[in-house]
Amino acid sequence: QWSLSLRGMGRGGQAVETRAPQIVQTEAQLEYRRGEVTEWYRNTVLGVEQGFTVHESPAGRGPLTLRLDLLTNLEGKVNEDGRGISFTGGDGQTLHYNHLRAYDANGVDLDAKMILNPSQIVLQVDDANAAYPIVVDPLISLEQKVIAFDGAADDEFGVSVALSGATALIGA
Repeated sequence: QWSLSLRGMGRGGQAVETRAPQIVQTEAQLEYRRGEVTEWYRNTVLGVEQGFTVHESPAGRGPLTLRLDLLTNLEGKVNEDGRGISFTGGDGQTLHYNHLRAYDANGVDLDAKMILNPSQIVLQVDDANAAYPIVVDPLISLEQKVIAFDGAADDEFGVSVALSGATALIGA
């Protein structure tokens, strides 16, 4: 079990709860329009791209923060680069919330990181001198470890692999 929901946005340790969303489905994505911020989702070959378009700079000092409520029974670990969190299950699956990227209206990349708190993920962006709107863009993906049901030592499981859409053939 794993879910995220946008709770608030602000600066540093201060966050204001976001408005109830207006839900809009476009050809390219699903959007939750909340006035000052639009949360959006796109299906990609890599996973579900989740993004936030922050339309105006929030008041206050410190980095821009987006606070997301986290509901999961999986143990999370922040990646070394601070731009992702991996949640490992006992069934060989790992859910990744990673590839965090933030950029401003001019396409300038902004420093961004993820902070994992109990029941919360904070996306933090250094938006000093940034031109608004700003896009904060993480990716949600699932990794499945494939194990041979009849594997044996030196059977060369995985010596060759072929992929086609959602199908994988693994040689041994």
